[in-house]
Amino acid sequence: MKAKEILIIFLLLSIFIFSACTGNPFSDNEISPGTRRITGKVEAGNNQSPEGVYVWLEGFDIGTFTDQDGEFEITLPSAAQNSGGAAGILDLYYYLANYKLTTTELTVRNGEFIFANGEINNEGELHRPKFIPRILDISTMLTPSTANADISIFMKVEIVLSSDTDSVNVFYPRETFNGPNKLIAPLFVKNLQTGTAFYVEATLVGINKEDFITIERGRPFVRTMILSMDKGVLSEGQYEIIPYLRVSQPDVPAELLNNLIEDIDSFGLDYLNVPFLRTPGVLSVMKGGGGEGGN
Repeated sequence: MKAKEILIIFLLLSIFIFSACTGNPFSDNEISPGTRRITGKVEAGNNQSPEGVYVWLEGFDIGTFTDQDGEFEITLPSAAQNSGGAAGILDLYYYLANYKLTTTELTVRNGEFIFANGEINNEGELHRPKFIPRILDISTMLTPSTANADISIFMKVEIVLSSDTDSVNVFYPRETFNGPNKLIAPLFVKNLQTGTAFYVEATLVGINKEDFITIERGRPFVRTMILSMDKGVLSEGQYEIIPYLRVSQPDVPAELLNNLIEDIDSFGLDYLNVPFLRTPGVLSVMKGGGGEGGN
């Protein structure tokens, strides 16, 4: 074979090898340059506010919450910080406790996102908002919904759980423990102005012996309680009354939950770090003659 022919074959092989190395192994398109940052937007089903969705990247164990517009940003650690980061195809998770766990596949190489064919464009942005459907509606109804800060509070609390799928499993304990202390029908009371919270016990109404509940579409589950608080426990303001329950989602990574709560199986105030989108029951507490209550 002549030297000129050998040279031509060598050049053709070099072009082929170079194309194979720079091409996208997951599609016929070329891989776009990488960056350490991606951005996107989340939309929540049933016209709920998209604020507070937890967005978490496996492999790097980093996460953030969406803002009031549902927007988020994830940035990989720098090369100096990235001693234990992963590479390859990783899942970006979108988590709300009563919404379907949803993911986006991302490719990471040498500490950067690689924008191949998929949901991320060449600027590191989601092509379109990520939609997450609701699986369980959690509605709290208060009667009355106003109270006087100068007298004791006495009201009915109804928790209504409705499935948006064929069925959903819920752990909704009638009693639980905080350390050695048994709590009957616990509820959280959160000040919407300050963000501070505490828990109280309520009195169950009716015969209801279920803790592990399977809720089917079209067949809501209702739990009724009586909540009473002494005069002076609540000052003037707005308070959300929050039930303690856990929605079964076995595919949620343990590492994701560990970023939110120390022990998902234990009762405590850090339960309020777990993101939900509920239909809230809000108690308005006023000074003076407004509101209802006891003596």
